Amino acid sequence: MKDKLLNEIRQYLKGGNIENASKRTLDFTWYYLKDYQEYDEALAIRKSYNLSKTLGQTEIKEEDLILYKDRLNSLLTKIEQVDIVENELISEPLIEVNQLQKTFNHISKKFKFGPVSITINKGDIVGVVGENGNGKTTFLRLIQEEITKDSGELSHFYDLKSINGSNHYKRKNRTAFIPQRIPKWRGTLMENLIYFASIHGFKGKDNDKIVSYVIHRMGLTAFVGLTWSQISTGYKLRFELAKMLVWQPDVLILDEPLANLDIQATQNLLDDLKFFSQSTVHPIGILLTSQQLHEVEQVSDKVLFLRNGKPVFCGNQKEFEATRNQHTIEISANCNLTEIEAVISNYVTNINGFNKIVRITFSKDYTSTFILEQLIKAKIELTYYRDISNSTVQLFND
Repeated sequence: MKDKLLNEIRQYLKGGNIENASKRTLDFTWYYLKDYQEYDEALAIRKSYNLSKTLGQTEIKEEDLILYKDRLNSLLTKIEQVDIVENELISEPLIEVNQLQKTFNHISKKFKFGPVSITINKGDIVGVVGENGNGKTTFLRLIQEEITKDSGELSHFYDLKSINGSNHYKRKNRTAFIPQRIPKWRGTLMENLIYFASIHGFKGKDNDKIVSYVIHRMGLTAFVGLTWSQISTGYKLRFELAKMLVWQPDVLILDEPLANLDIQATQNLLDDLKFFSQSTVHPIGILLTSQQLHEVEQVSDKVLFLRNGKPVFCGNQKEFEATRNQHTIEISANCNLTEIEAVISNYVTNINGFNKIVRITFSKDYTSTFILEQLIKAKIELTYYRDISNSTVQLFND
């Protein structure tokens, strides 16, 4: 993790990405050098950068970006000279779900969830996907014991020795949940972070230090004095993640976190989730639901696909691809479906068009490269391509 993160920072600096370089440098020093001068320097750079790019103000000048890049490169050179020992990331179970079931009896409809079995390990990101109304939120509520199960086993493997109270309270104290509709909070952003750090055992200087790290790391430097009504939906989500970072839970559960984010904010969030899960200092398990399946599959170690409350598939993308006996790709082109069919009909088993996207299924005797070559030879201009042979997005149409 240490070498991987340092290389990642170098790549960000090489590409001029000061946002990610400053963020990851702060992460590195917080994890390994929080009591050293290098951490204070990383914090100062990140804080200054955050304030220089405050929304609504002028863009950062090119000469200032060069200055930040030089400062970070200089700091990274010093960091690389420090002898750092890190722990190995061990994949241990955090939650085990075995044949979990729940039935809801409504006046007009009966909904049965399960049986579902899955293990969430340290360092795992589990994407829970499926169409609306198929049990994704029900699963999250069962995992965090907000509703009771009818049958099956739900086992938690948290270290609860340092927490007082009932076992149920102790487990809740190690699980962070961010709902799709984030509840309103009172006071300022800073006051709330100080409070959350305090109730999780951070007092005095320790409270100041962790709150300061989290604020600047999450890009909230210019927002500390603002209230709920003064912050956008995207920044409300950042605040919820900041609360999580303050008290370092074992499991983070997010319900539709990507629903209201733009493309850049979505990618930043997914990058952060992967980093939090893979930390060798405090690895966590992450469970998230989303309609944006392609984005979730980028970072997920496992995908649980639910239909009518039942698991259609649970596993990783390679395991999913092994269940399919054909390749599938999606394309868009500056021509109609008939023209595409005329070129490749001899090689494919199925072609469907929907919303300007053409989905093509063909035998594993052919490669996607071969199919694309036939289209290019026929001078068909492609505007979009994606190989979905290992993507559970195919299940939406099964």
